Amino acid sequence: MISEYDLREKMAAVLANKLSIVAFARWIMSNSWDMHVDSSASAVSLASEIHALLAERDDFSLSDSDFLHELNNLYNNAVIHVEIMEDARQPVWKFKGAAVAPVLVSVKA
Repeated sequence: MISEYDLREKMAAVLANKLSIVAFARWIMSNSWDMHVDSSASAVSLASEIHALLAERDDFSLSDSDFLHELNNLYNNAVIHVEIMEDARQPVWKFKGAAVAPVLVSVKA
């Protein structure tokens, strides 16, 4: 299993020059195998987009700087999902952001 959070952490490391593109490519290739079985749809989609960028880089359609630019665009296109859990004893809002871990916030009425 690979989570979208894990993917975005590694993307951030590459963008901050803390992880090389080659090391990132090796990590995603080894960790995204069979992820469609147990990972979220958003994680699978993000990994697929990263694989496509890596393929373009591998066949020299993208330079390293272009790859980093596209990876940065992908990283910054986070979608925030808000789910209101109405069956709780008190209102609970569940915020799940693509670039952050899920956070539960309890709101007293």
